[in-house]
Amino acid sequence: MVKAIQQTLRDSAAARWTVLVLVASMMFFAYMFVDILSPLASLLNDSLGWDQGVFGTYAAGEYLLNVFGFLIIAGIILDKMGVRFTGLLSASLMVIGAGIKYFGISWAEANTVEWLNAWWPSMPGSAKLAMFGFMIFGCGCEMAGTTVSKILAKWFKGKEMALAMGLEMAIARLGVFAAMWLAPLLSERFAVNGTHSVTAPLLFASLLLVVGLLNFFVFTIMDNKFPTFGMCSSLGNPTVAAATAAAMGVLTPMPCAPVIPAPWVPGAPTVLVCGKPLLNNSSKLMCAYGGVIQINMTPAMMVNTP
Repeated sequence: MVKAIQQTLRDSAAARWTVLVLVASMMFFAYMFVDILSPLASLLNDSLGWDQGVFGTYAAGEYLLNVFGFLIIAGIILDKMGVRFTGLLSASLMVIGAGIKYFGISWAEANTVEWLNAWWPSMPGSAKLAMFGFMIFGCGCEMAGTTVSKILAKWFKGKEMALAMGLEMAIARLGVFAAMWLAPLLSERFAVNGTHSVTAPLLFASLLLVVGLLNFFVFTIMDNKFPTFGMCSSLGNPTVAAATAAAMGVLTPMPCAPVIPAPWVPGAPTVLVCGKPLLNNSSKLMCAYGGVIQINMTPAMMVNTP
C-alpha cells in the first residue's frame, strides 16, 4: 500500500521518456526554424534585396526582446503559472511569430506597403515584418527552453535527470543540422521557373512548429495526470527549508512529495486484505516531514467492518 501511494506517473520509465521525446521534439523544431534561412542568405539578397547588413539585423531580432528583459518576465510567468501554461504560451508565440515572418517574406515584398517603406528605408519591408515575427518567435523559443528544463527536472527528479537534459539538448541541436541540410534541398525542390524558393523551407519549418505545439499539448495531458499532494509547509522538508532560507526566513511552501517510512495505521485489524488490516476512514499515513495522509469518503459510501 505504501508503494502504491508513492507511485506516480513519472515512476514509469515509458512515461518519462515519452515526455522527453515530446518536449525535445518541440525544441528540435524551434532550433530548426531559427536557422532555416541561414543557408539561403545569398538567395535572399538576390530575390528580396537583403544584403549582409539587412540579414544580420533581421537575425539579431530573435534576441532583442530577450536581452531587454523578456526572459525575466518569462521566469516570473513560469513560477506563477507552471510548466503547462507557460509551455503552451511559448509554443503558441513561436507559431505566431513564424506566421508573421512567413507572411512578411512571402507577401510584403510582392505587395508594396507604403507604411512599411516610410520608415527605416535601409531595411526592406519584408525584412521589417520578418524581423518583427522573429522577435515574437524568439520570446517563445527562449521561454520554451527554460520551461523544458523545469519539466525535465520535475519528471526526472531522482532518476536519469542529467542524461535526460543532455539528450534533450542534443536532440534540439540536431535541429540546426536539419535546417542547414534541408533548406537548400527544399529550396531547389520547389524552385519556380528556375528560381530557387525562399518560402518553401520557411513554410516547412513553420508547419513543424505547429507539430511541436501539438506535441506539447499531449504533454500537458500527461502532466495533468501527475498526482500531487498540494504544497508542503513543513520546515522538516529540505526543499521548504531551502526555499524559506532563500526568502530571508519567509515561509515558502513547495510542492509536496511525501516520504513514507511506515504503513497505514491503524486500519481494521479484524478484516485483513492480503494479510494487512483493511483501511477505513480512521486510517492515516504519516509523512517523515510531519504531514498526514488520510482517507476522505463521501457520506453516500458506507461499509461496516467488525
